[in-house]
Amino acid sequence: MNQSITKGTLYLGIAQLLFLISGYVIHIGLGRLLGPELYGMYAVVISIITVVNLILTTGIPQTVSKFTSERPEMAKPILKTAGKLQLYLSMLIFAMYFISASFLAEILKDDSLTTLIRLSSLMIPAYALFSLYTGYFNGLRDYRNQSVISVVYYISKIALIFGLVLIGYSVFGAVLGFAISPAVGLLVAVVIAGFPLRESEYGEYARIVKFALPVIVLSVLLNFSTSVDLLALKAIVRDTHEVGYYSAASMISKVPLSLLTALNMALFPAISSVTYLNDLQKTREYIRESFRYVIIFLVPATAFISVTASEFISLLYSPRYVAGGEPLRVLIVGILFFSVFAYLLNIVVASGKASLAAGFSILLSVLSTVLNLILIPAFGMIGAAMAVTLASFISMLTLLTFVIKEFGGVVPWPSLAKAIAFTLAAASLFYFRLAGTVLLCQYLAAFAVYFALLWVAGEINERDIARLKRLMFIRR
Repeated sequence: MNQSITKGTLYLGIAQLLFLISGYVIHIGLGRLLGPELYGMYAVVISIITVVNLILTTGIPQTVSKFTSERPEMAKPILKTAGKLQLYLSMLIFAMYFISASFLAEILKDDSLTTLIRLSSLMIPAYALFSLYTGYFNGLRDYRNQSVISVVYYISKIALIFGLVLIGYSVFGAVLGFAISPAVGLLVAVVIAGFPLRESEYGEYARIVKFALPVIVLSVLLNFSTSVDLLALKAIVRDTHEVGYYSAASMISKVPLSLLTALNMALFPAISSVTYLNDLQKTREYIRESFRYVIIFLVPATAFISVTASEFISLLYSPRYVAGGEPLRVLIVGILFFSVFAYLLNIVVASGKASLAAGFSILLSVLSTVLNLILIPAFGMIGAAMAVTLASFISMLTLLTFVIKEFGGVVPWPSLAKAIAFTLAAASLFYFRLAGTVLLCQYLAAFAVYFALLWVAGEINERDIARLKRLMFIRR
């Protein structure tokens, strides 16, 4: 990988780390403050608005990133044209979502969700424009400013959510804080980059829409595939506490996916540029090298959480949530498969095949929905976790077959074999499972053994150490 991707991964990695930390602080804190029932309500509402927001936060912003990376000199005109589309679309979606709140609550068999769903709609316009600026900075490879506005947003979200909850507004305050926090990040983005009111327009509305539409479809379906389990569980089961337990398991299981996001964001403009130039060799090199790091880090993280699921969820959310341990044990494996699927899908989109990527997302969405409707009535929370795992595994294999056919030998099979073997060896440390904060020491010991084995086997070498040093002491 070149230094641009390395530097981008550093800046975006810092922002993504804060995103990960803020997300877990919010969910774990609310889980403890609100209890399983109210926390489950919060998680369901946030899942719905997240799917809706993806209509606005992926398609046009990702189009801005792609077009700007190809023609940096047209960055401001592209931003202006896309900004108009984004603003009009966001207001339309805001109105439709607000009006549909009672209908959505009825589907989920909980009328008390109506007010919370309407409250969450307040975030749509500001978050849509905020996301446009992240795409703008990403396309310019200005990862520093992209990270700055993201960090401001994450910090303001924590402050607003807990501030409102702690002064007595409970779950209402949590949703309100979540809804208004993007406005803070948007304000900072406008201060940094301005809004190109006086710029000439890019003008190619049709081209923007043509690329954005399939990206929107695949992104909405992709996120829906990871949310349909929680939503189906809410609609099918009668025990509201069970929704809270599963929400906790679902949040923890998304650790691999969150860790992968920074790499995906940095890789997208790089893949877009080299495929635009028809440089197949460079494309294959980028994919294979990044895939190696995906494997090295995600395989052990998934395995270690899976074997200690009950202890880990009790440590983070309190022993009241121990019932979520069993679905977490299965779900974390499913999210590993989904993470690889999302990584490969990002490559397909960046190479200009967004419509094809949308087809793979449809496959995953249909499989997830059907399997959840079949397995939840029979197995409850475990059934939801099984549905995610099976659907993600089938979809991942299908997409991997296509990527190999399209780009050649992109899978580092020797690295995968070593990662699995050394993970199994390190996981033996969990034969005696510890509880409480001591469990964290057990995780550290297991990772130390794992990486030591990789070093001895030559999988991690001086080149990787040098790359790590560049990440830590990078030159501008």
